[in-house]
Amino acid sequence: MQKEYFLSELLPKQRATVKQILSHNTMKRRLQDLGFVKGSFVECVFSASSGDPICYRVGETLLALRKQDADTILVTKGRYFYEK
Repeated sequence: MQKEYFLSELLPKQRATVKQILSHNTMKRRLQDLGFVKGSFVECVFSASSGDPICYRVGETLLALRKQDADTILVTKGRYFYEK
């Protein structure tokens, strides 16, 4: 079984696969509309010096998420996850 991480735990240049969104209702739907669906690949691009917000690449799109929102997305490492 693969270890799960919160999306906010990814460091810049690390990639992972979306496993599950833990938020409910409106926020879950919004994140799915932005491309955070099960099985999609996501990469941490950079974060603000304070650590919030964090910029991610999902497909061809760059998105900035608040840390509290990134904490609701579970990702798994695999062949697309790179440790530093």
